[in-house]
Amino acid sequence: MLQPIITLFLTLPFDHSQQLFLVSLYNLVKFTSPAFIFGIVFTVIRKNDQQAKLPLKSYFSDQWDNNFFPTFAWTLFYLIAMPNLQQHGHFHNIATFIWQFFSDNATPHLWYSVMMLQFLLIMPGIKSVCNWVQHSYRRLLIAVISSGIIYFAWLIFYDHFILNGPEATHWYLLDRIFISFLIFGLYGGLSWNFHHEIQTFLFTYWWLIVGFYLLTYFRTRDLFLATFKLTDLTNDSYYLPSMAIYALAVILLPNLYCTKSL
Repeated sequence: MLQPIITLFLTLPFDHSQQLFLVSLYNLVKFTSPAFIFGIVFTVIRKNDQQAKLPLKSYFSDQWDNNFFPTFAWTLFYLIAMPNLQQHGHFHNIATFIWQFFSDNATPHLWYSVMMLQFLLIMPGIKSVCNWVQHSYRRLLIAVISSGIIYFAWLIFYDHFILNGPEATHWYLLDRIFISFLIFGLYGGLSWNFHHEIQTFLFTYWWLIVGFYLLTYFRTRDLFLATFKLTDLTNDSYYLPSMAIYALAVILLPNLYCTKSL
């Protein structure tokens, strides 16, 4: 919730030093969506660790009750009760209402909801990958490296054509497809397979993890502050390679604490 609050504050006439503080704080908390995706997949894989496949009927029934229905209900509420929050146009007939509903243009923050729902839909596939990897380091490397190549190639494509490219208006829906957060979901599932090894590594080299986090934070902060317009928060997008690395660094911090109880 802090990110939209900071975004709202930046529309006010603050001086440069106040803007600098706000954007630094914005950059500090710019990790929440990848971290939630990581945590959601980690939790589902952990809870179904003893099963070869997800129990699809009960799984999707639970997801409908806990995630899909609430998301659809809130989207409907926003469109009807708060239509001024819509992005990329406004509905003016049934067809455009349906488009705004399913494209998650009802409010600025609903892009994350559709991202999360996609990961819940592809969870059986992630479970299959985790089952294939099991406890093989060779297969783990194959999964991590291949998905990493696909993911960062996607970020380069996105940056060139959409984020800072000519298709920002026409292809804006690409900011909410699952490949944009691919490694956070897949690595979340795989991390359960190797959580004992991760725990040992994190507690042995905690100082390295903290140092890596600080390095990535100040690096992304410097890159952001070096942009031409300080209040243009698109320059601090999740879909920059530097921000993806920062999000991974932040994810390691709670793992440093949480894995102790696993």
